[in-house]
Amino acid sequence: EVKKYFAKVEKTIVRQQVIDGKPRIDGRDNKTVRPIEVEVGVLPSTHGSALFTRGETQAIVTTTLGTARDMQIIDALEGERKDPFLFHYNKKKTERKKKKKRKY
Repeated sequence: EVKKYFAKVEKTIVRQQVIDGKPRIDGRDNKTVRPIEVEVGVLPSTHGSALFTRGETQAIVTTTLGTARDMQIIDALEGERKDPFLFHYNKKKTERKKKKKRKY
């Protein structure tokens, strides 16, 4: 519970610093954009794929083409409709584990 409280306080402080135009935690100003690396064709069985890397953040994107029969059926309050475009976003946060230093 204490850990959640500190995470909330940290988020509030960091957000306020960004709004105030102060440097980020890593020292970058609010105008610096890190370069992005793109590698395409990373997965062989899809119609298209790419790996985007910026700093320690990575995103893999895939595209698979289908026919009209592959459309997503959406059952909404207004009635049923079909959507030819399906976008799925799975946000996964990975944490680095710090290596413990051995004492000899």
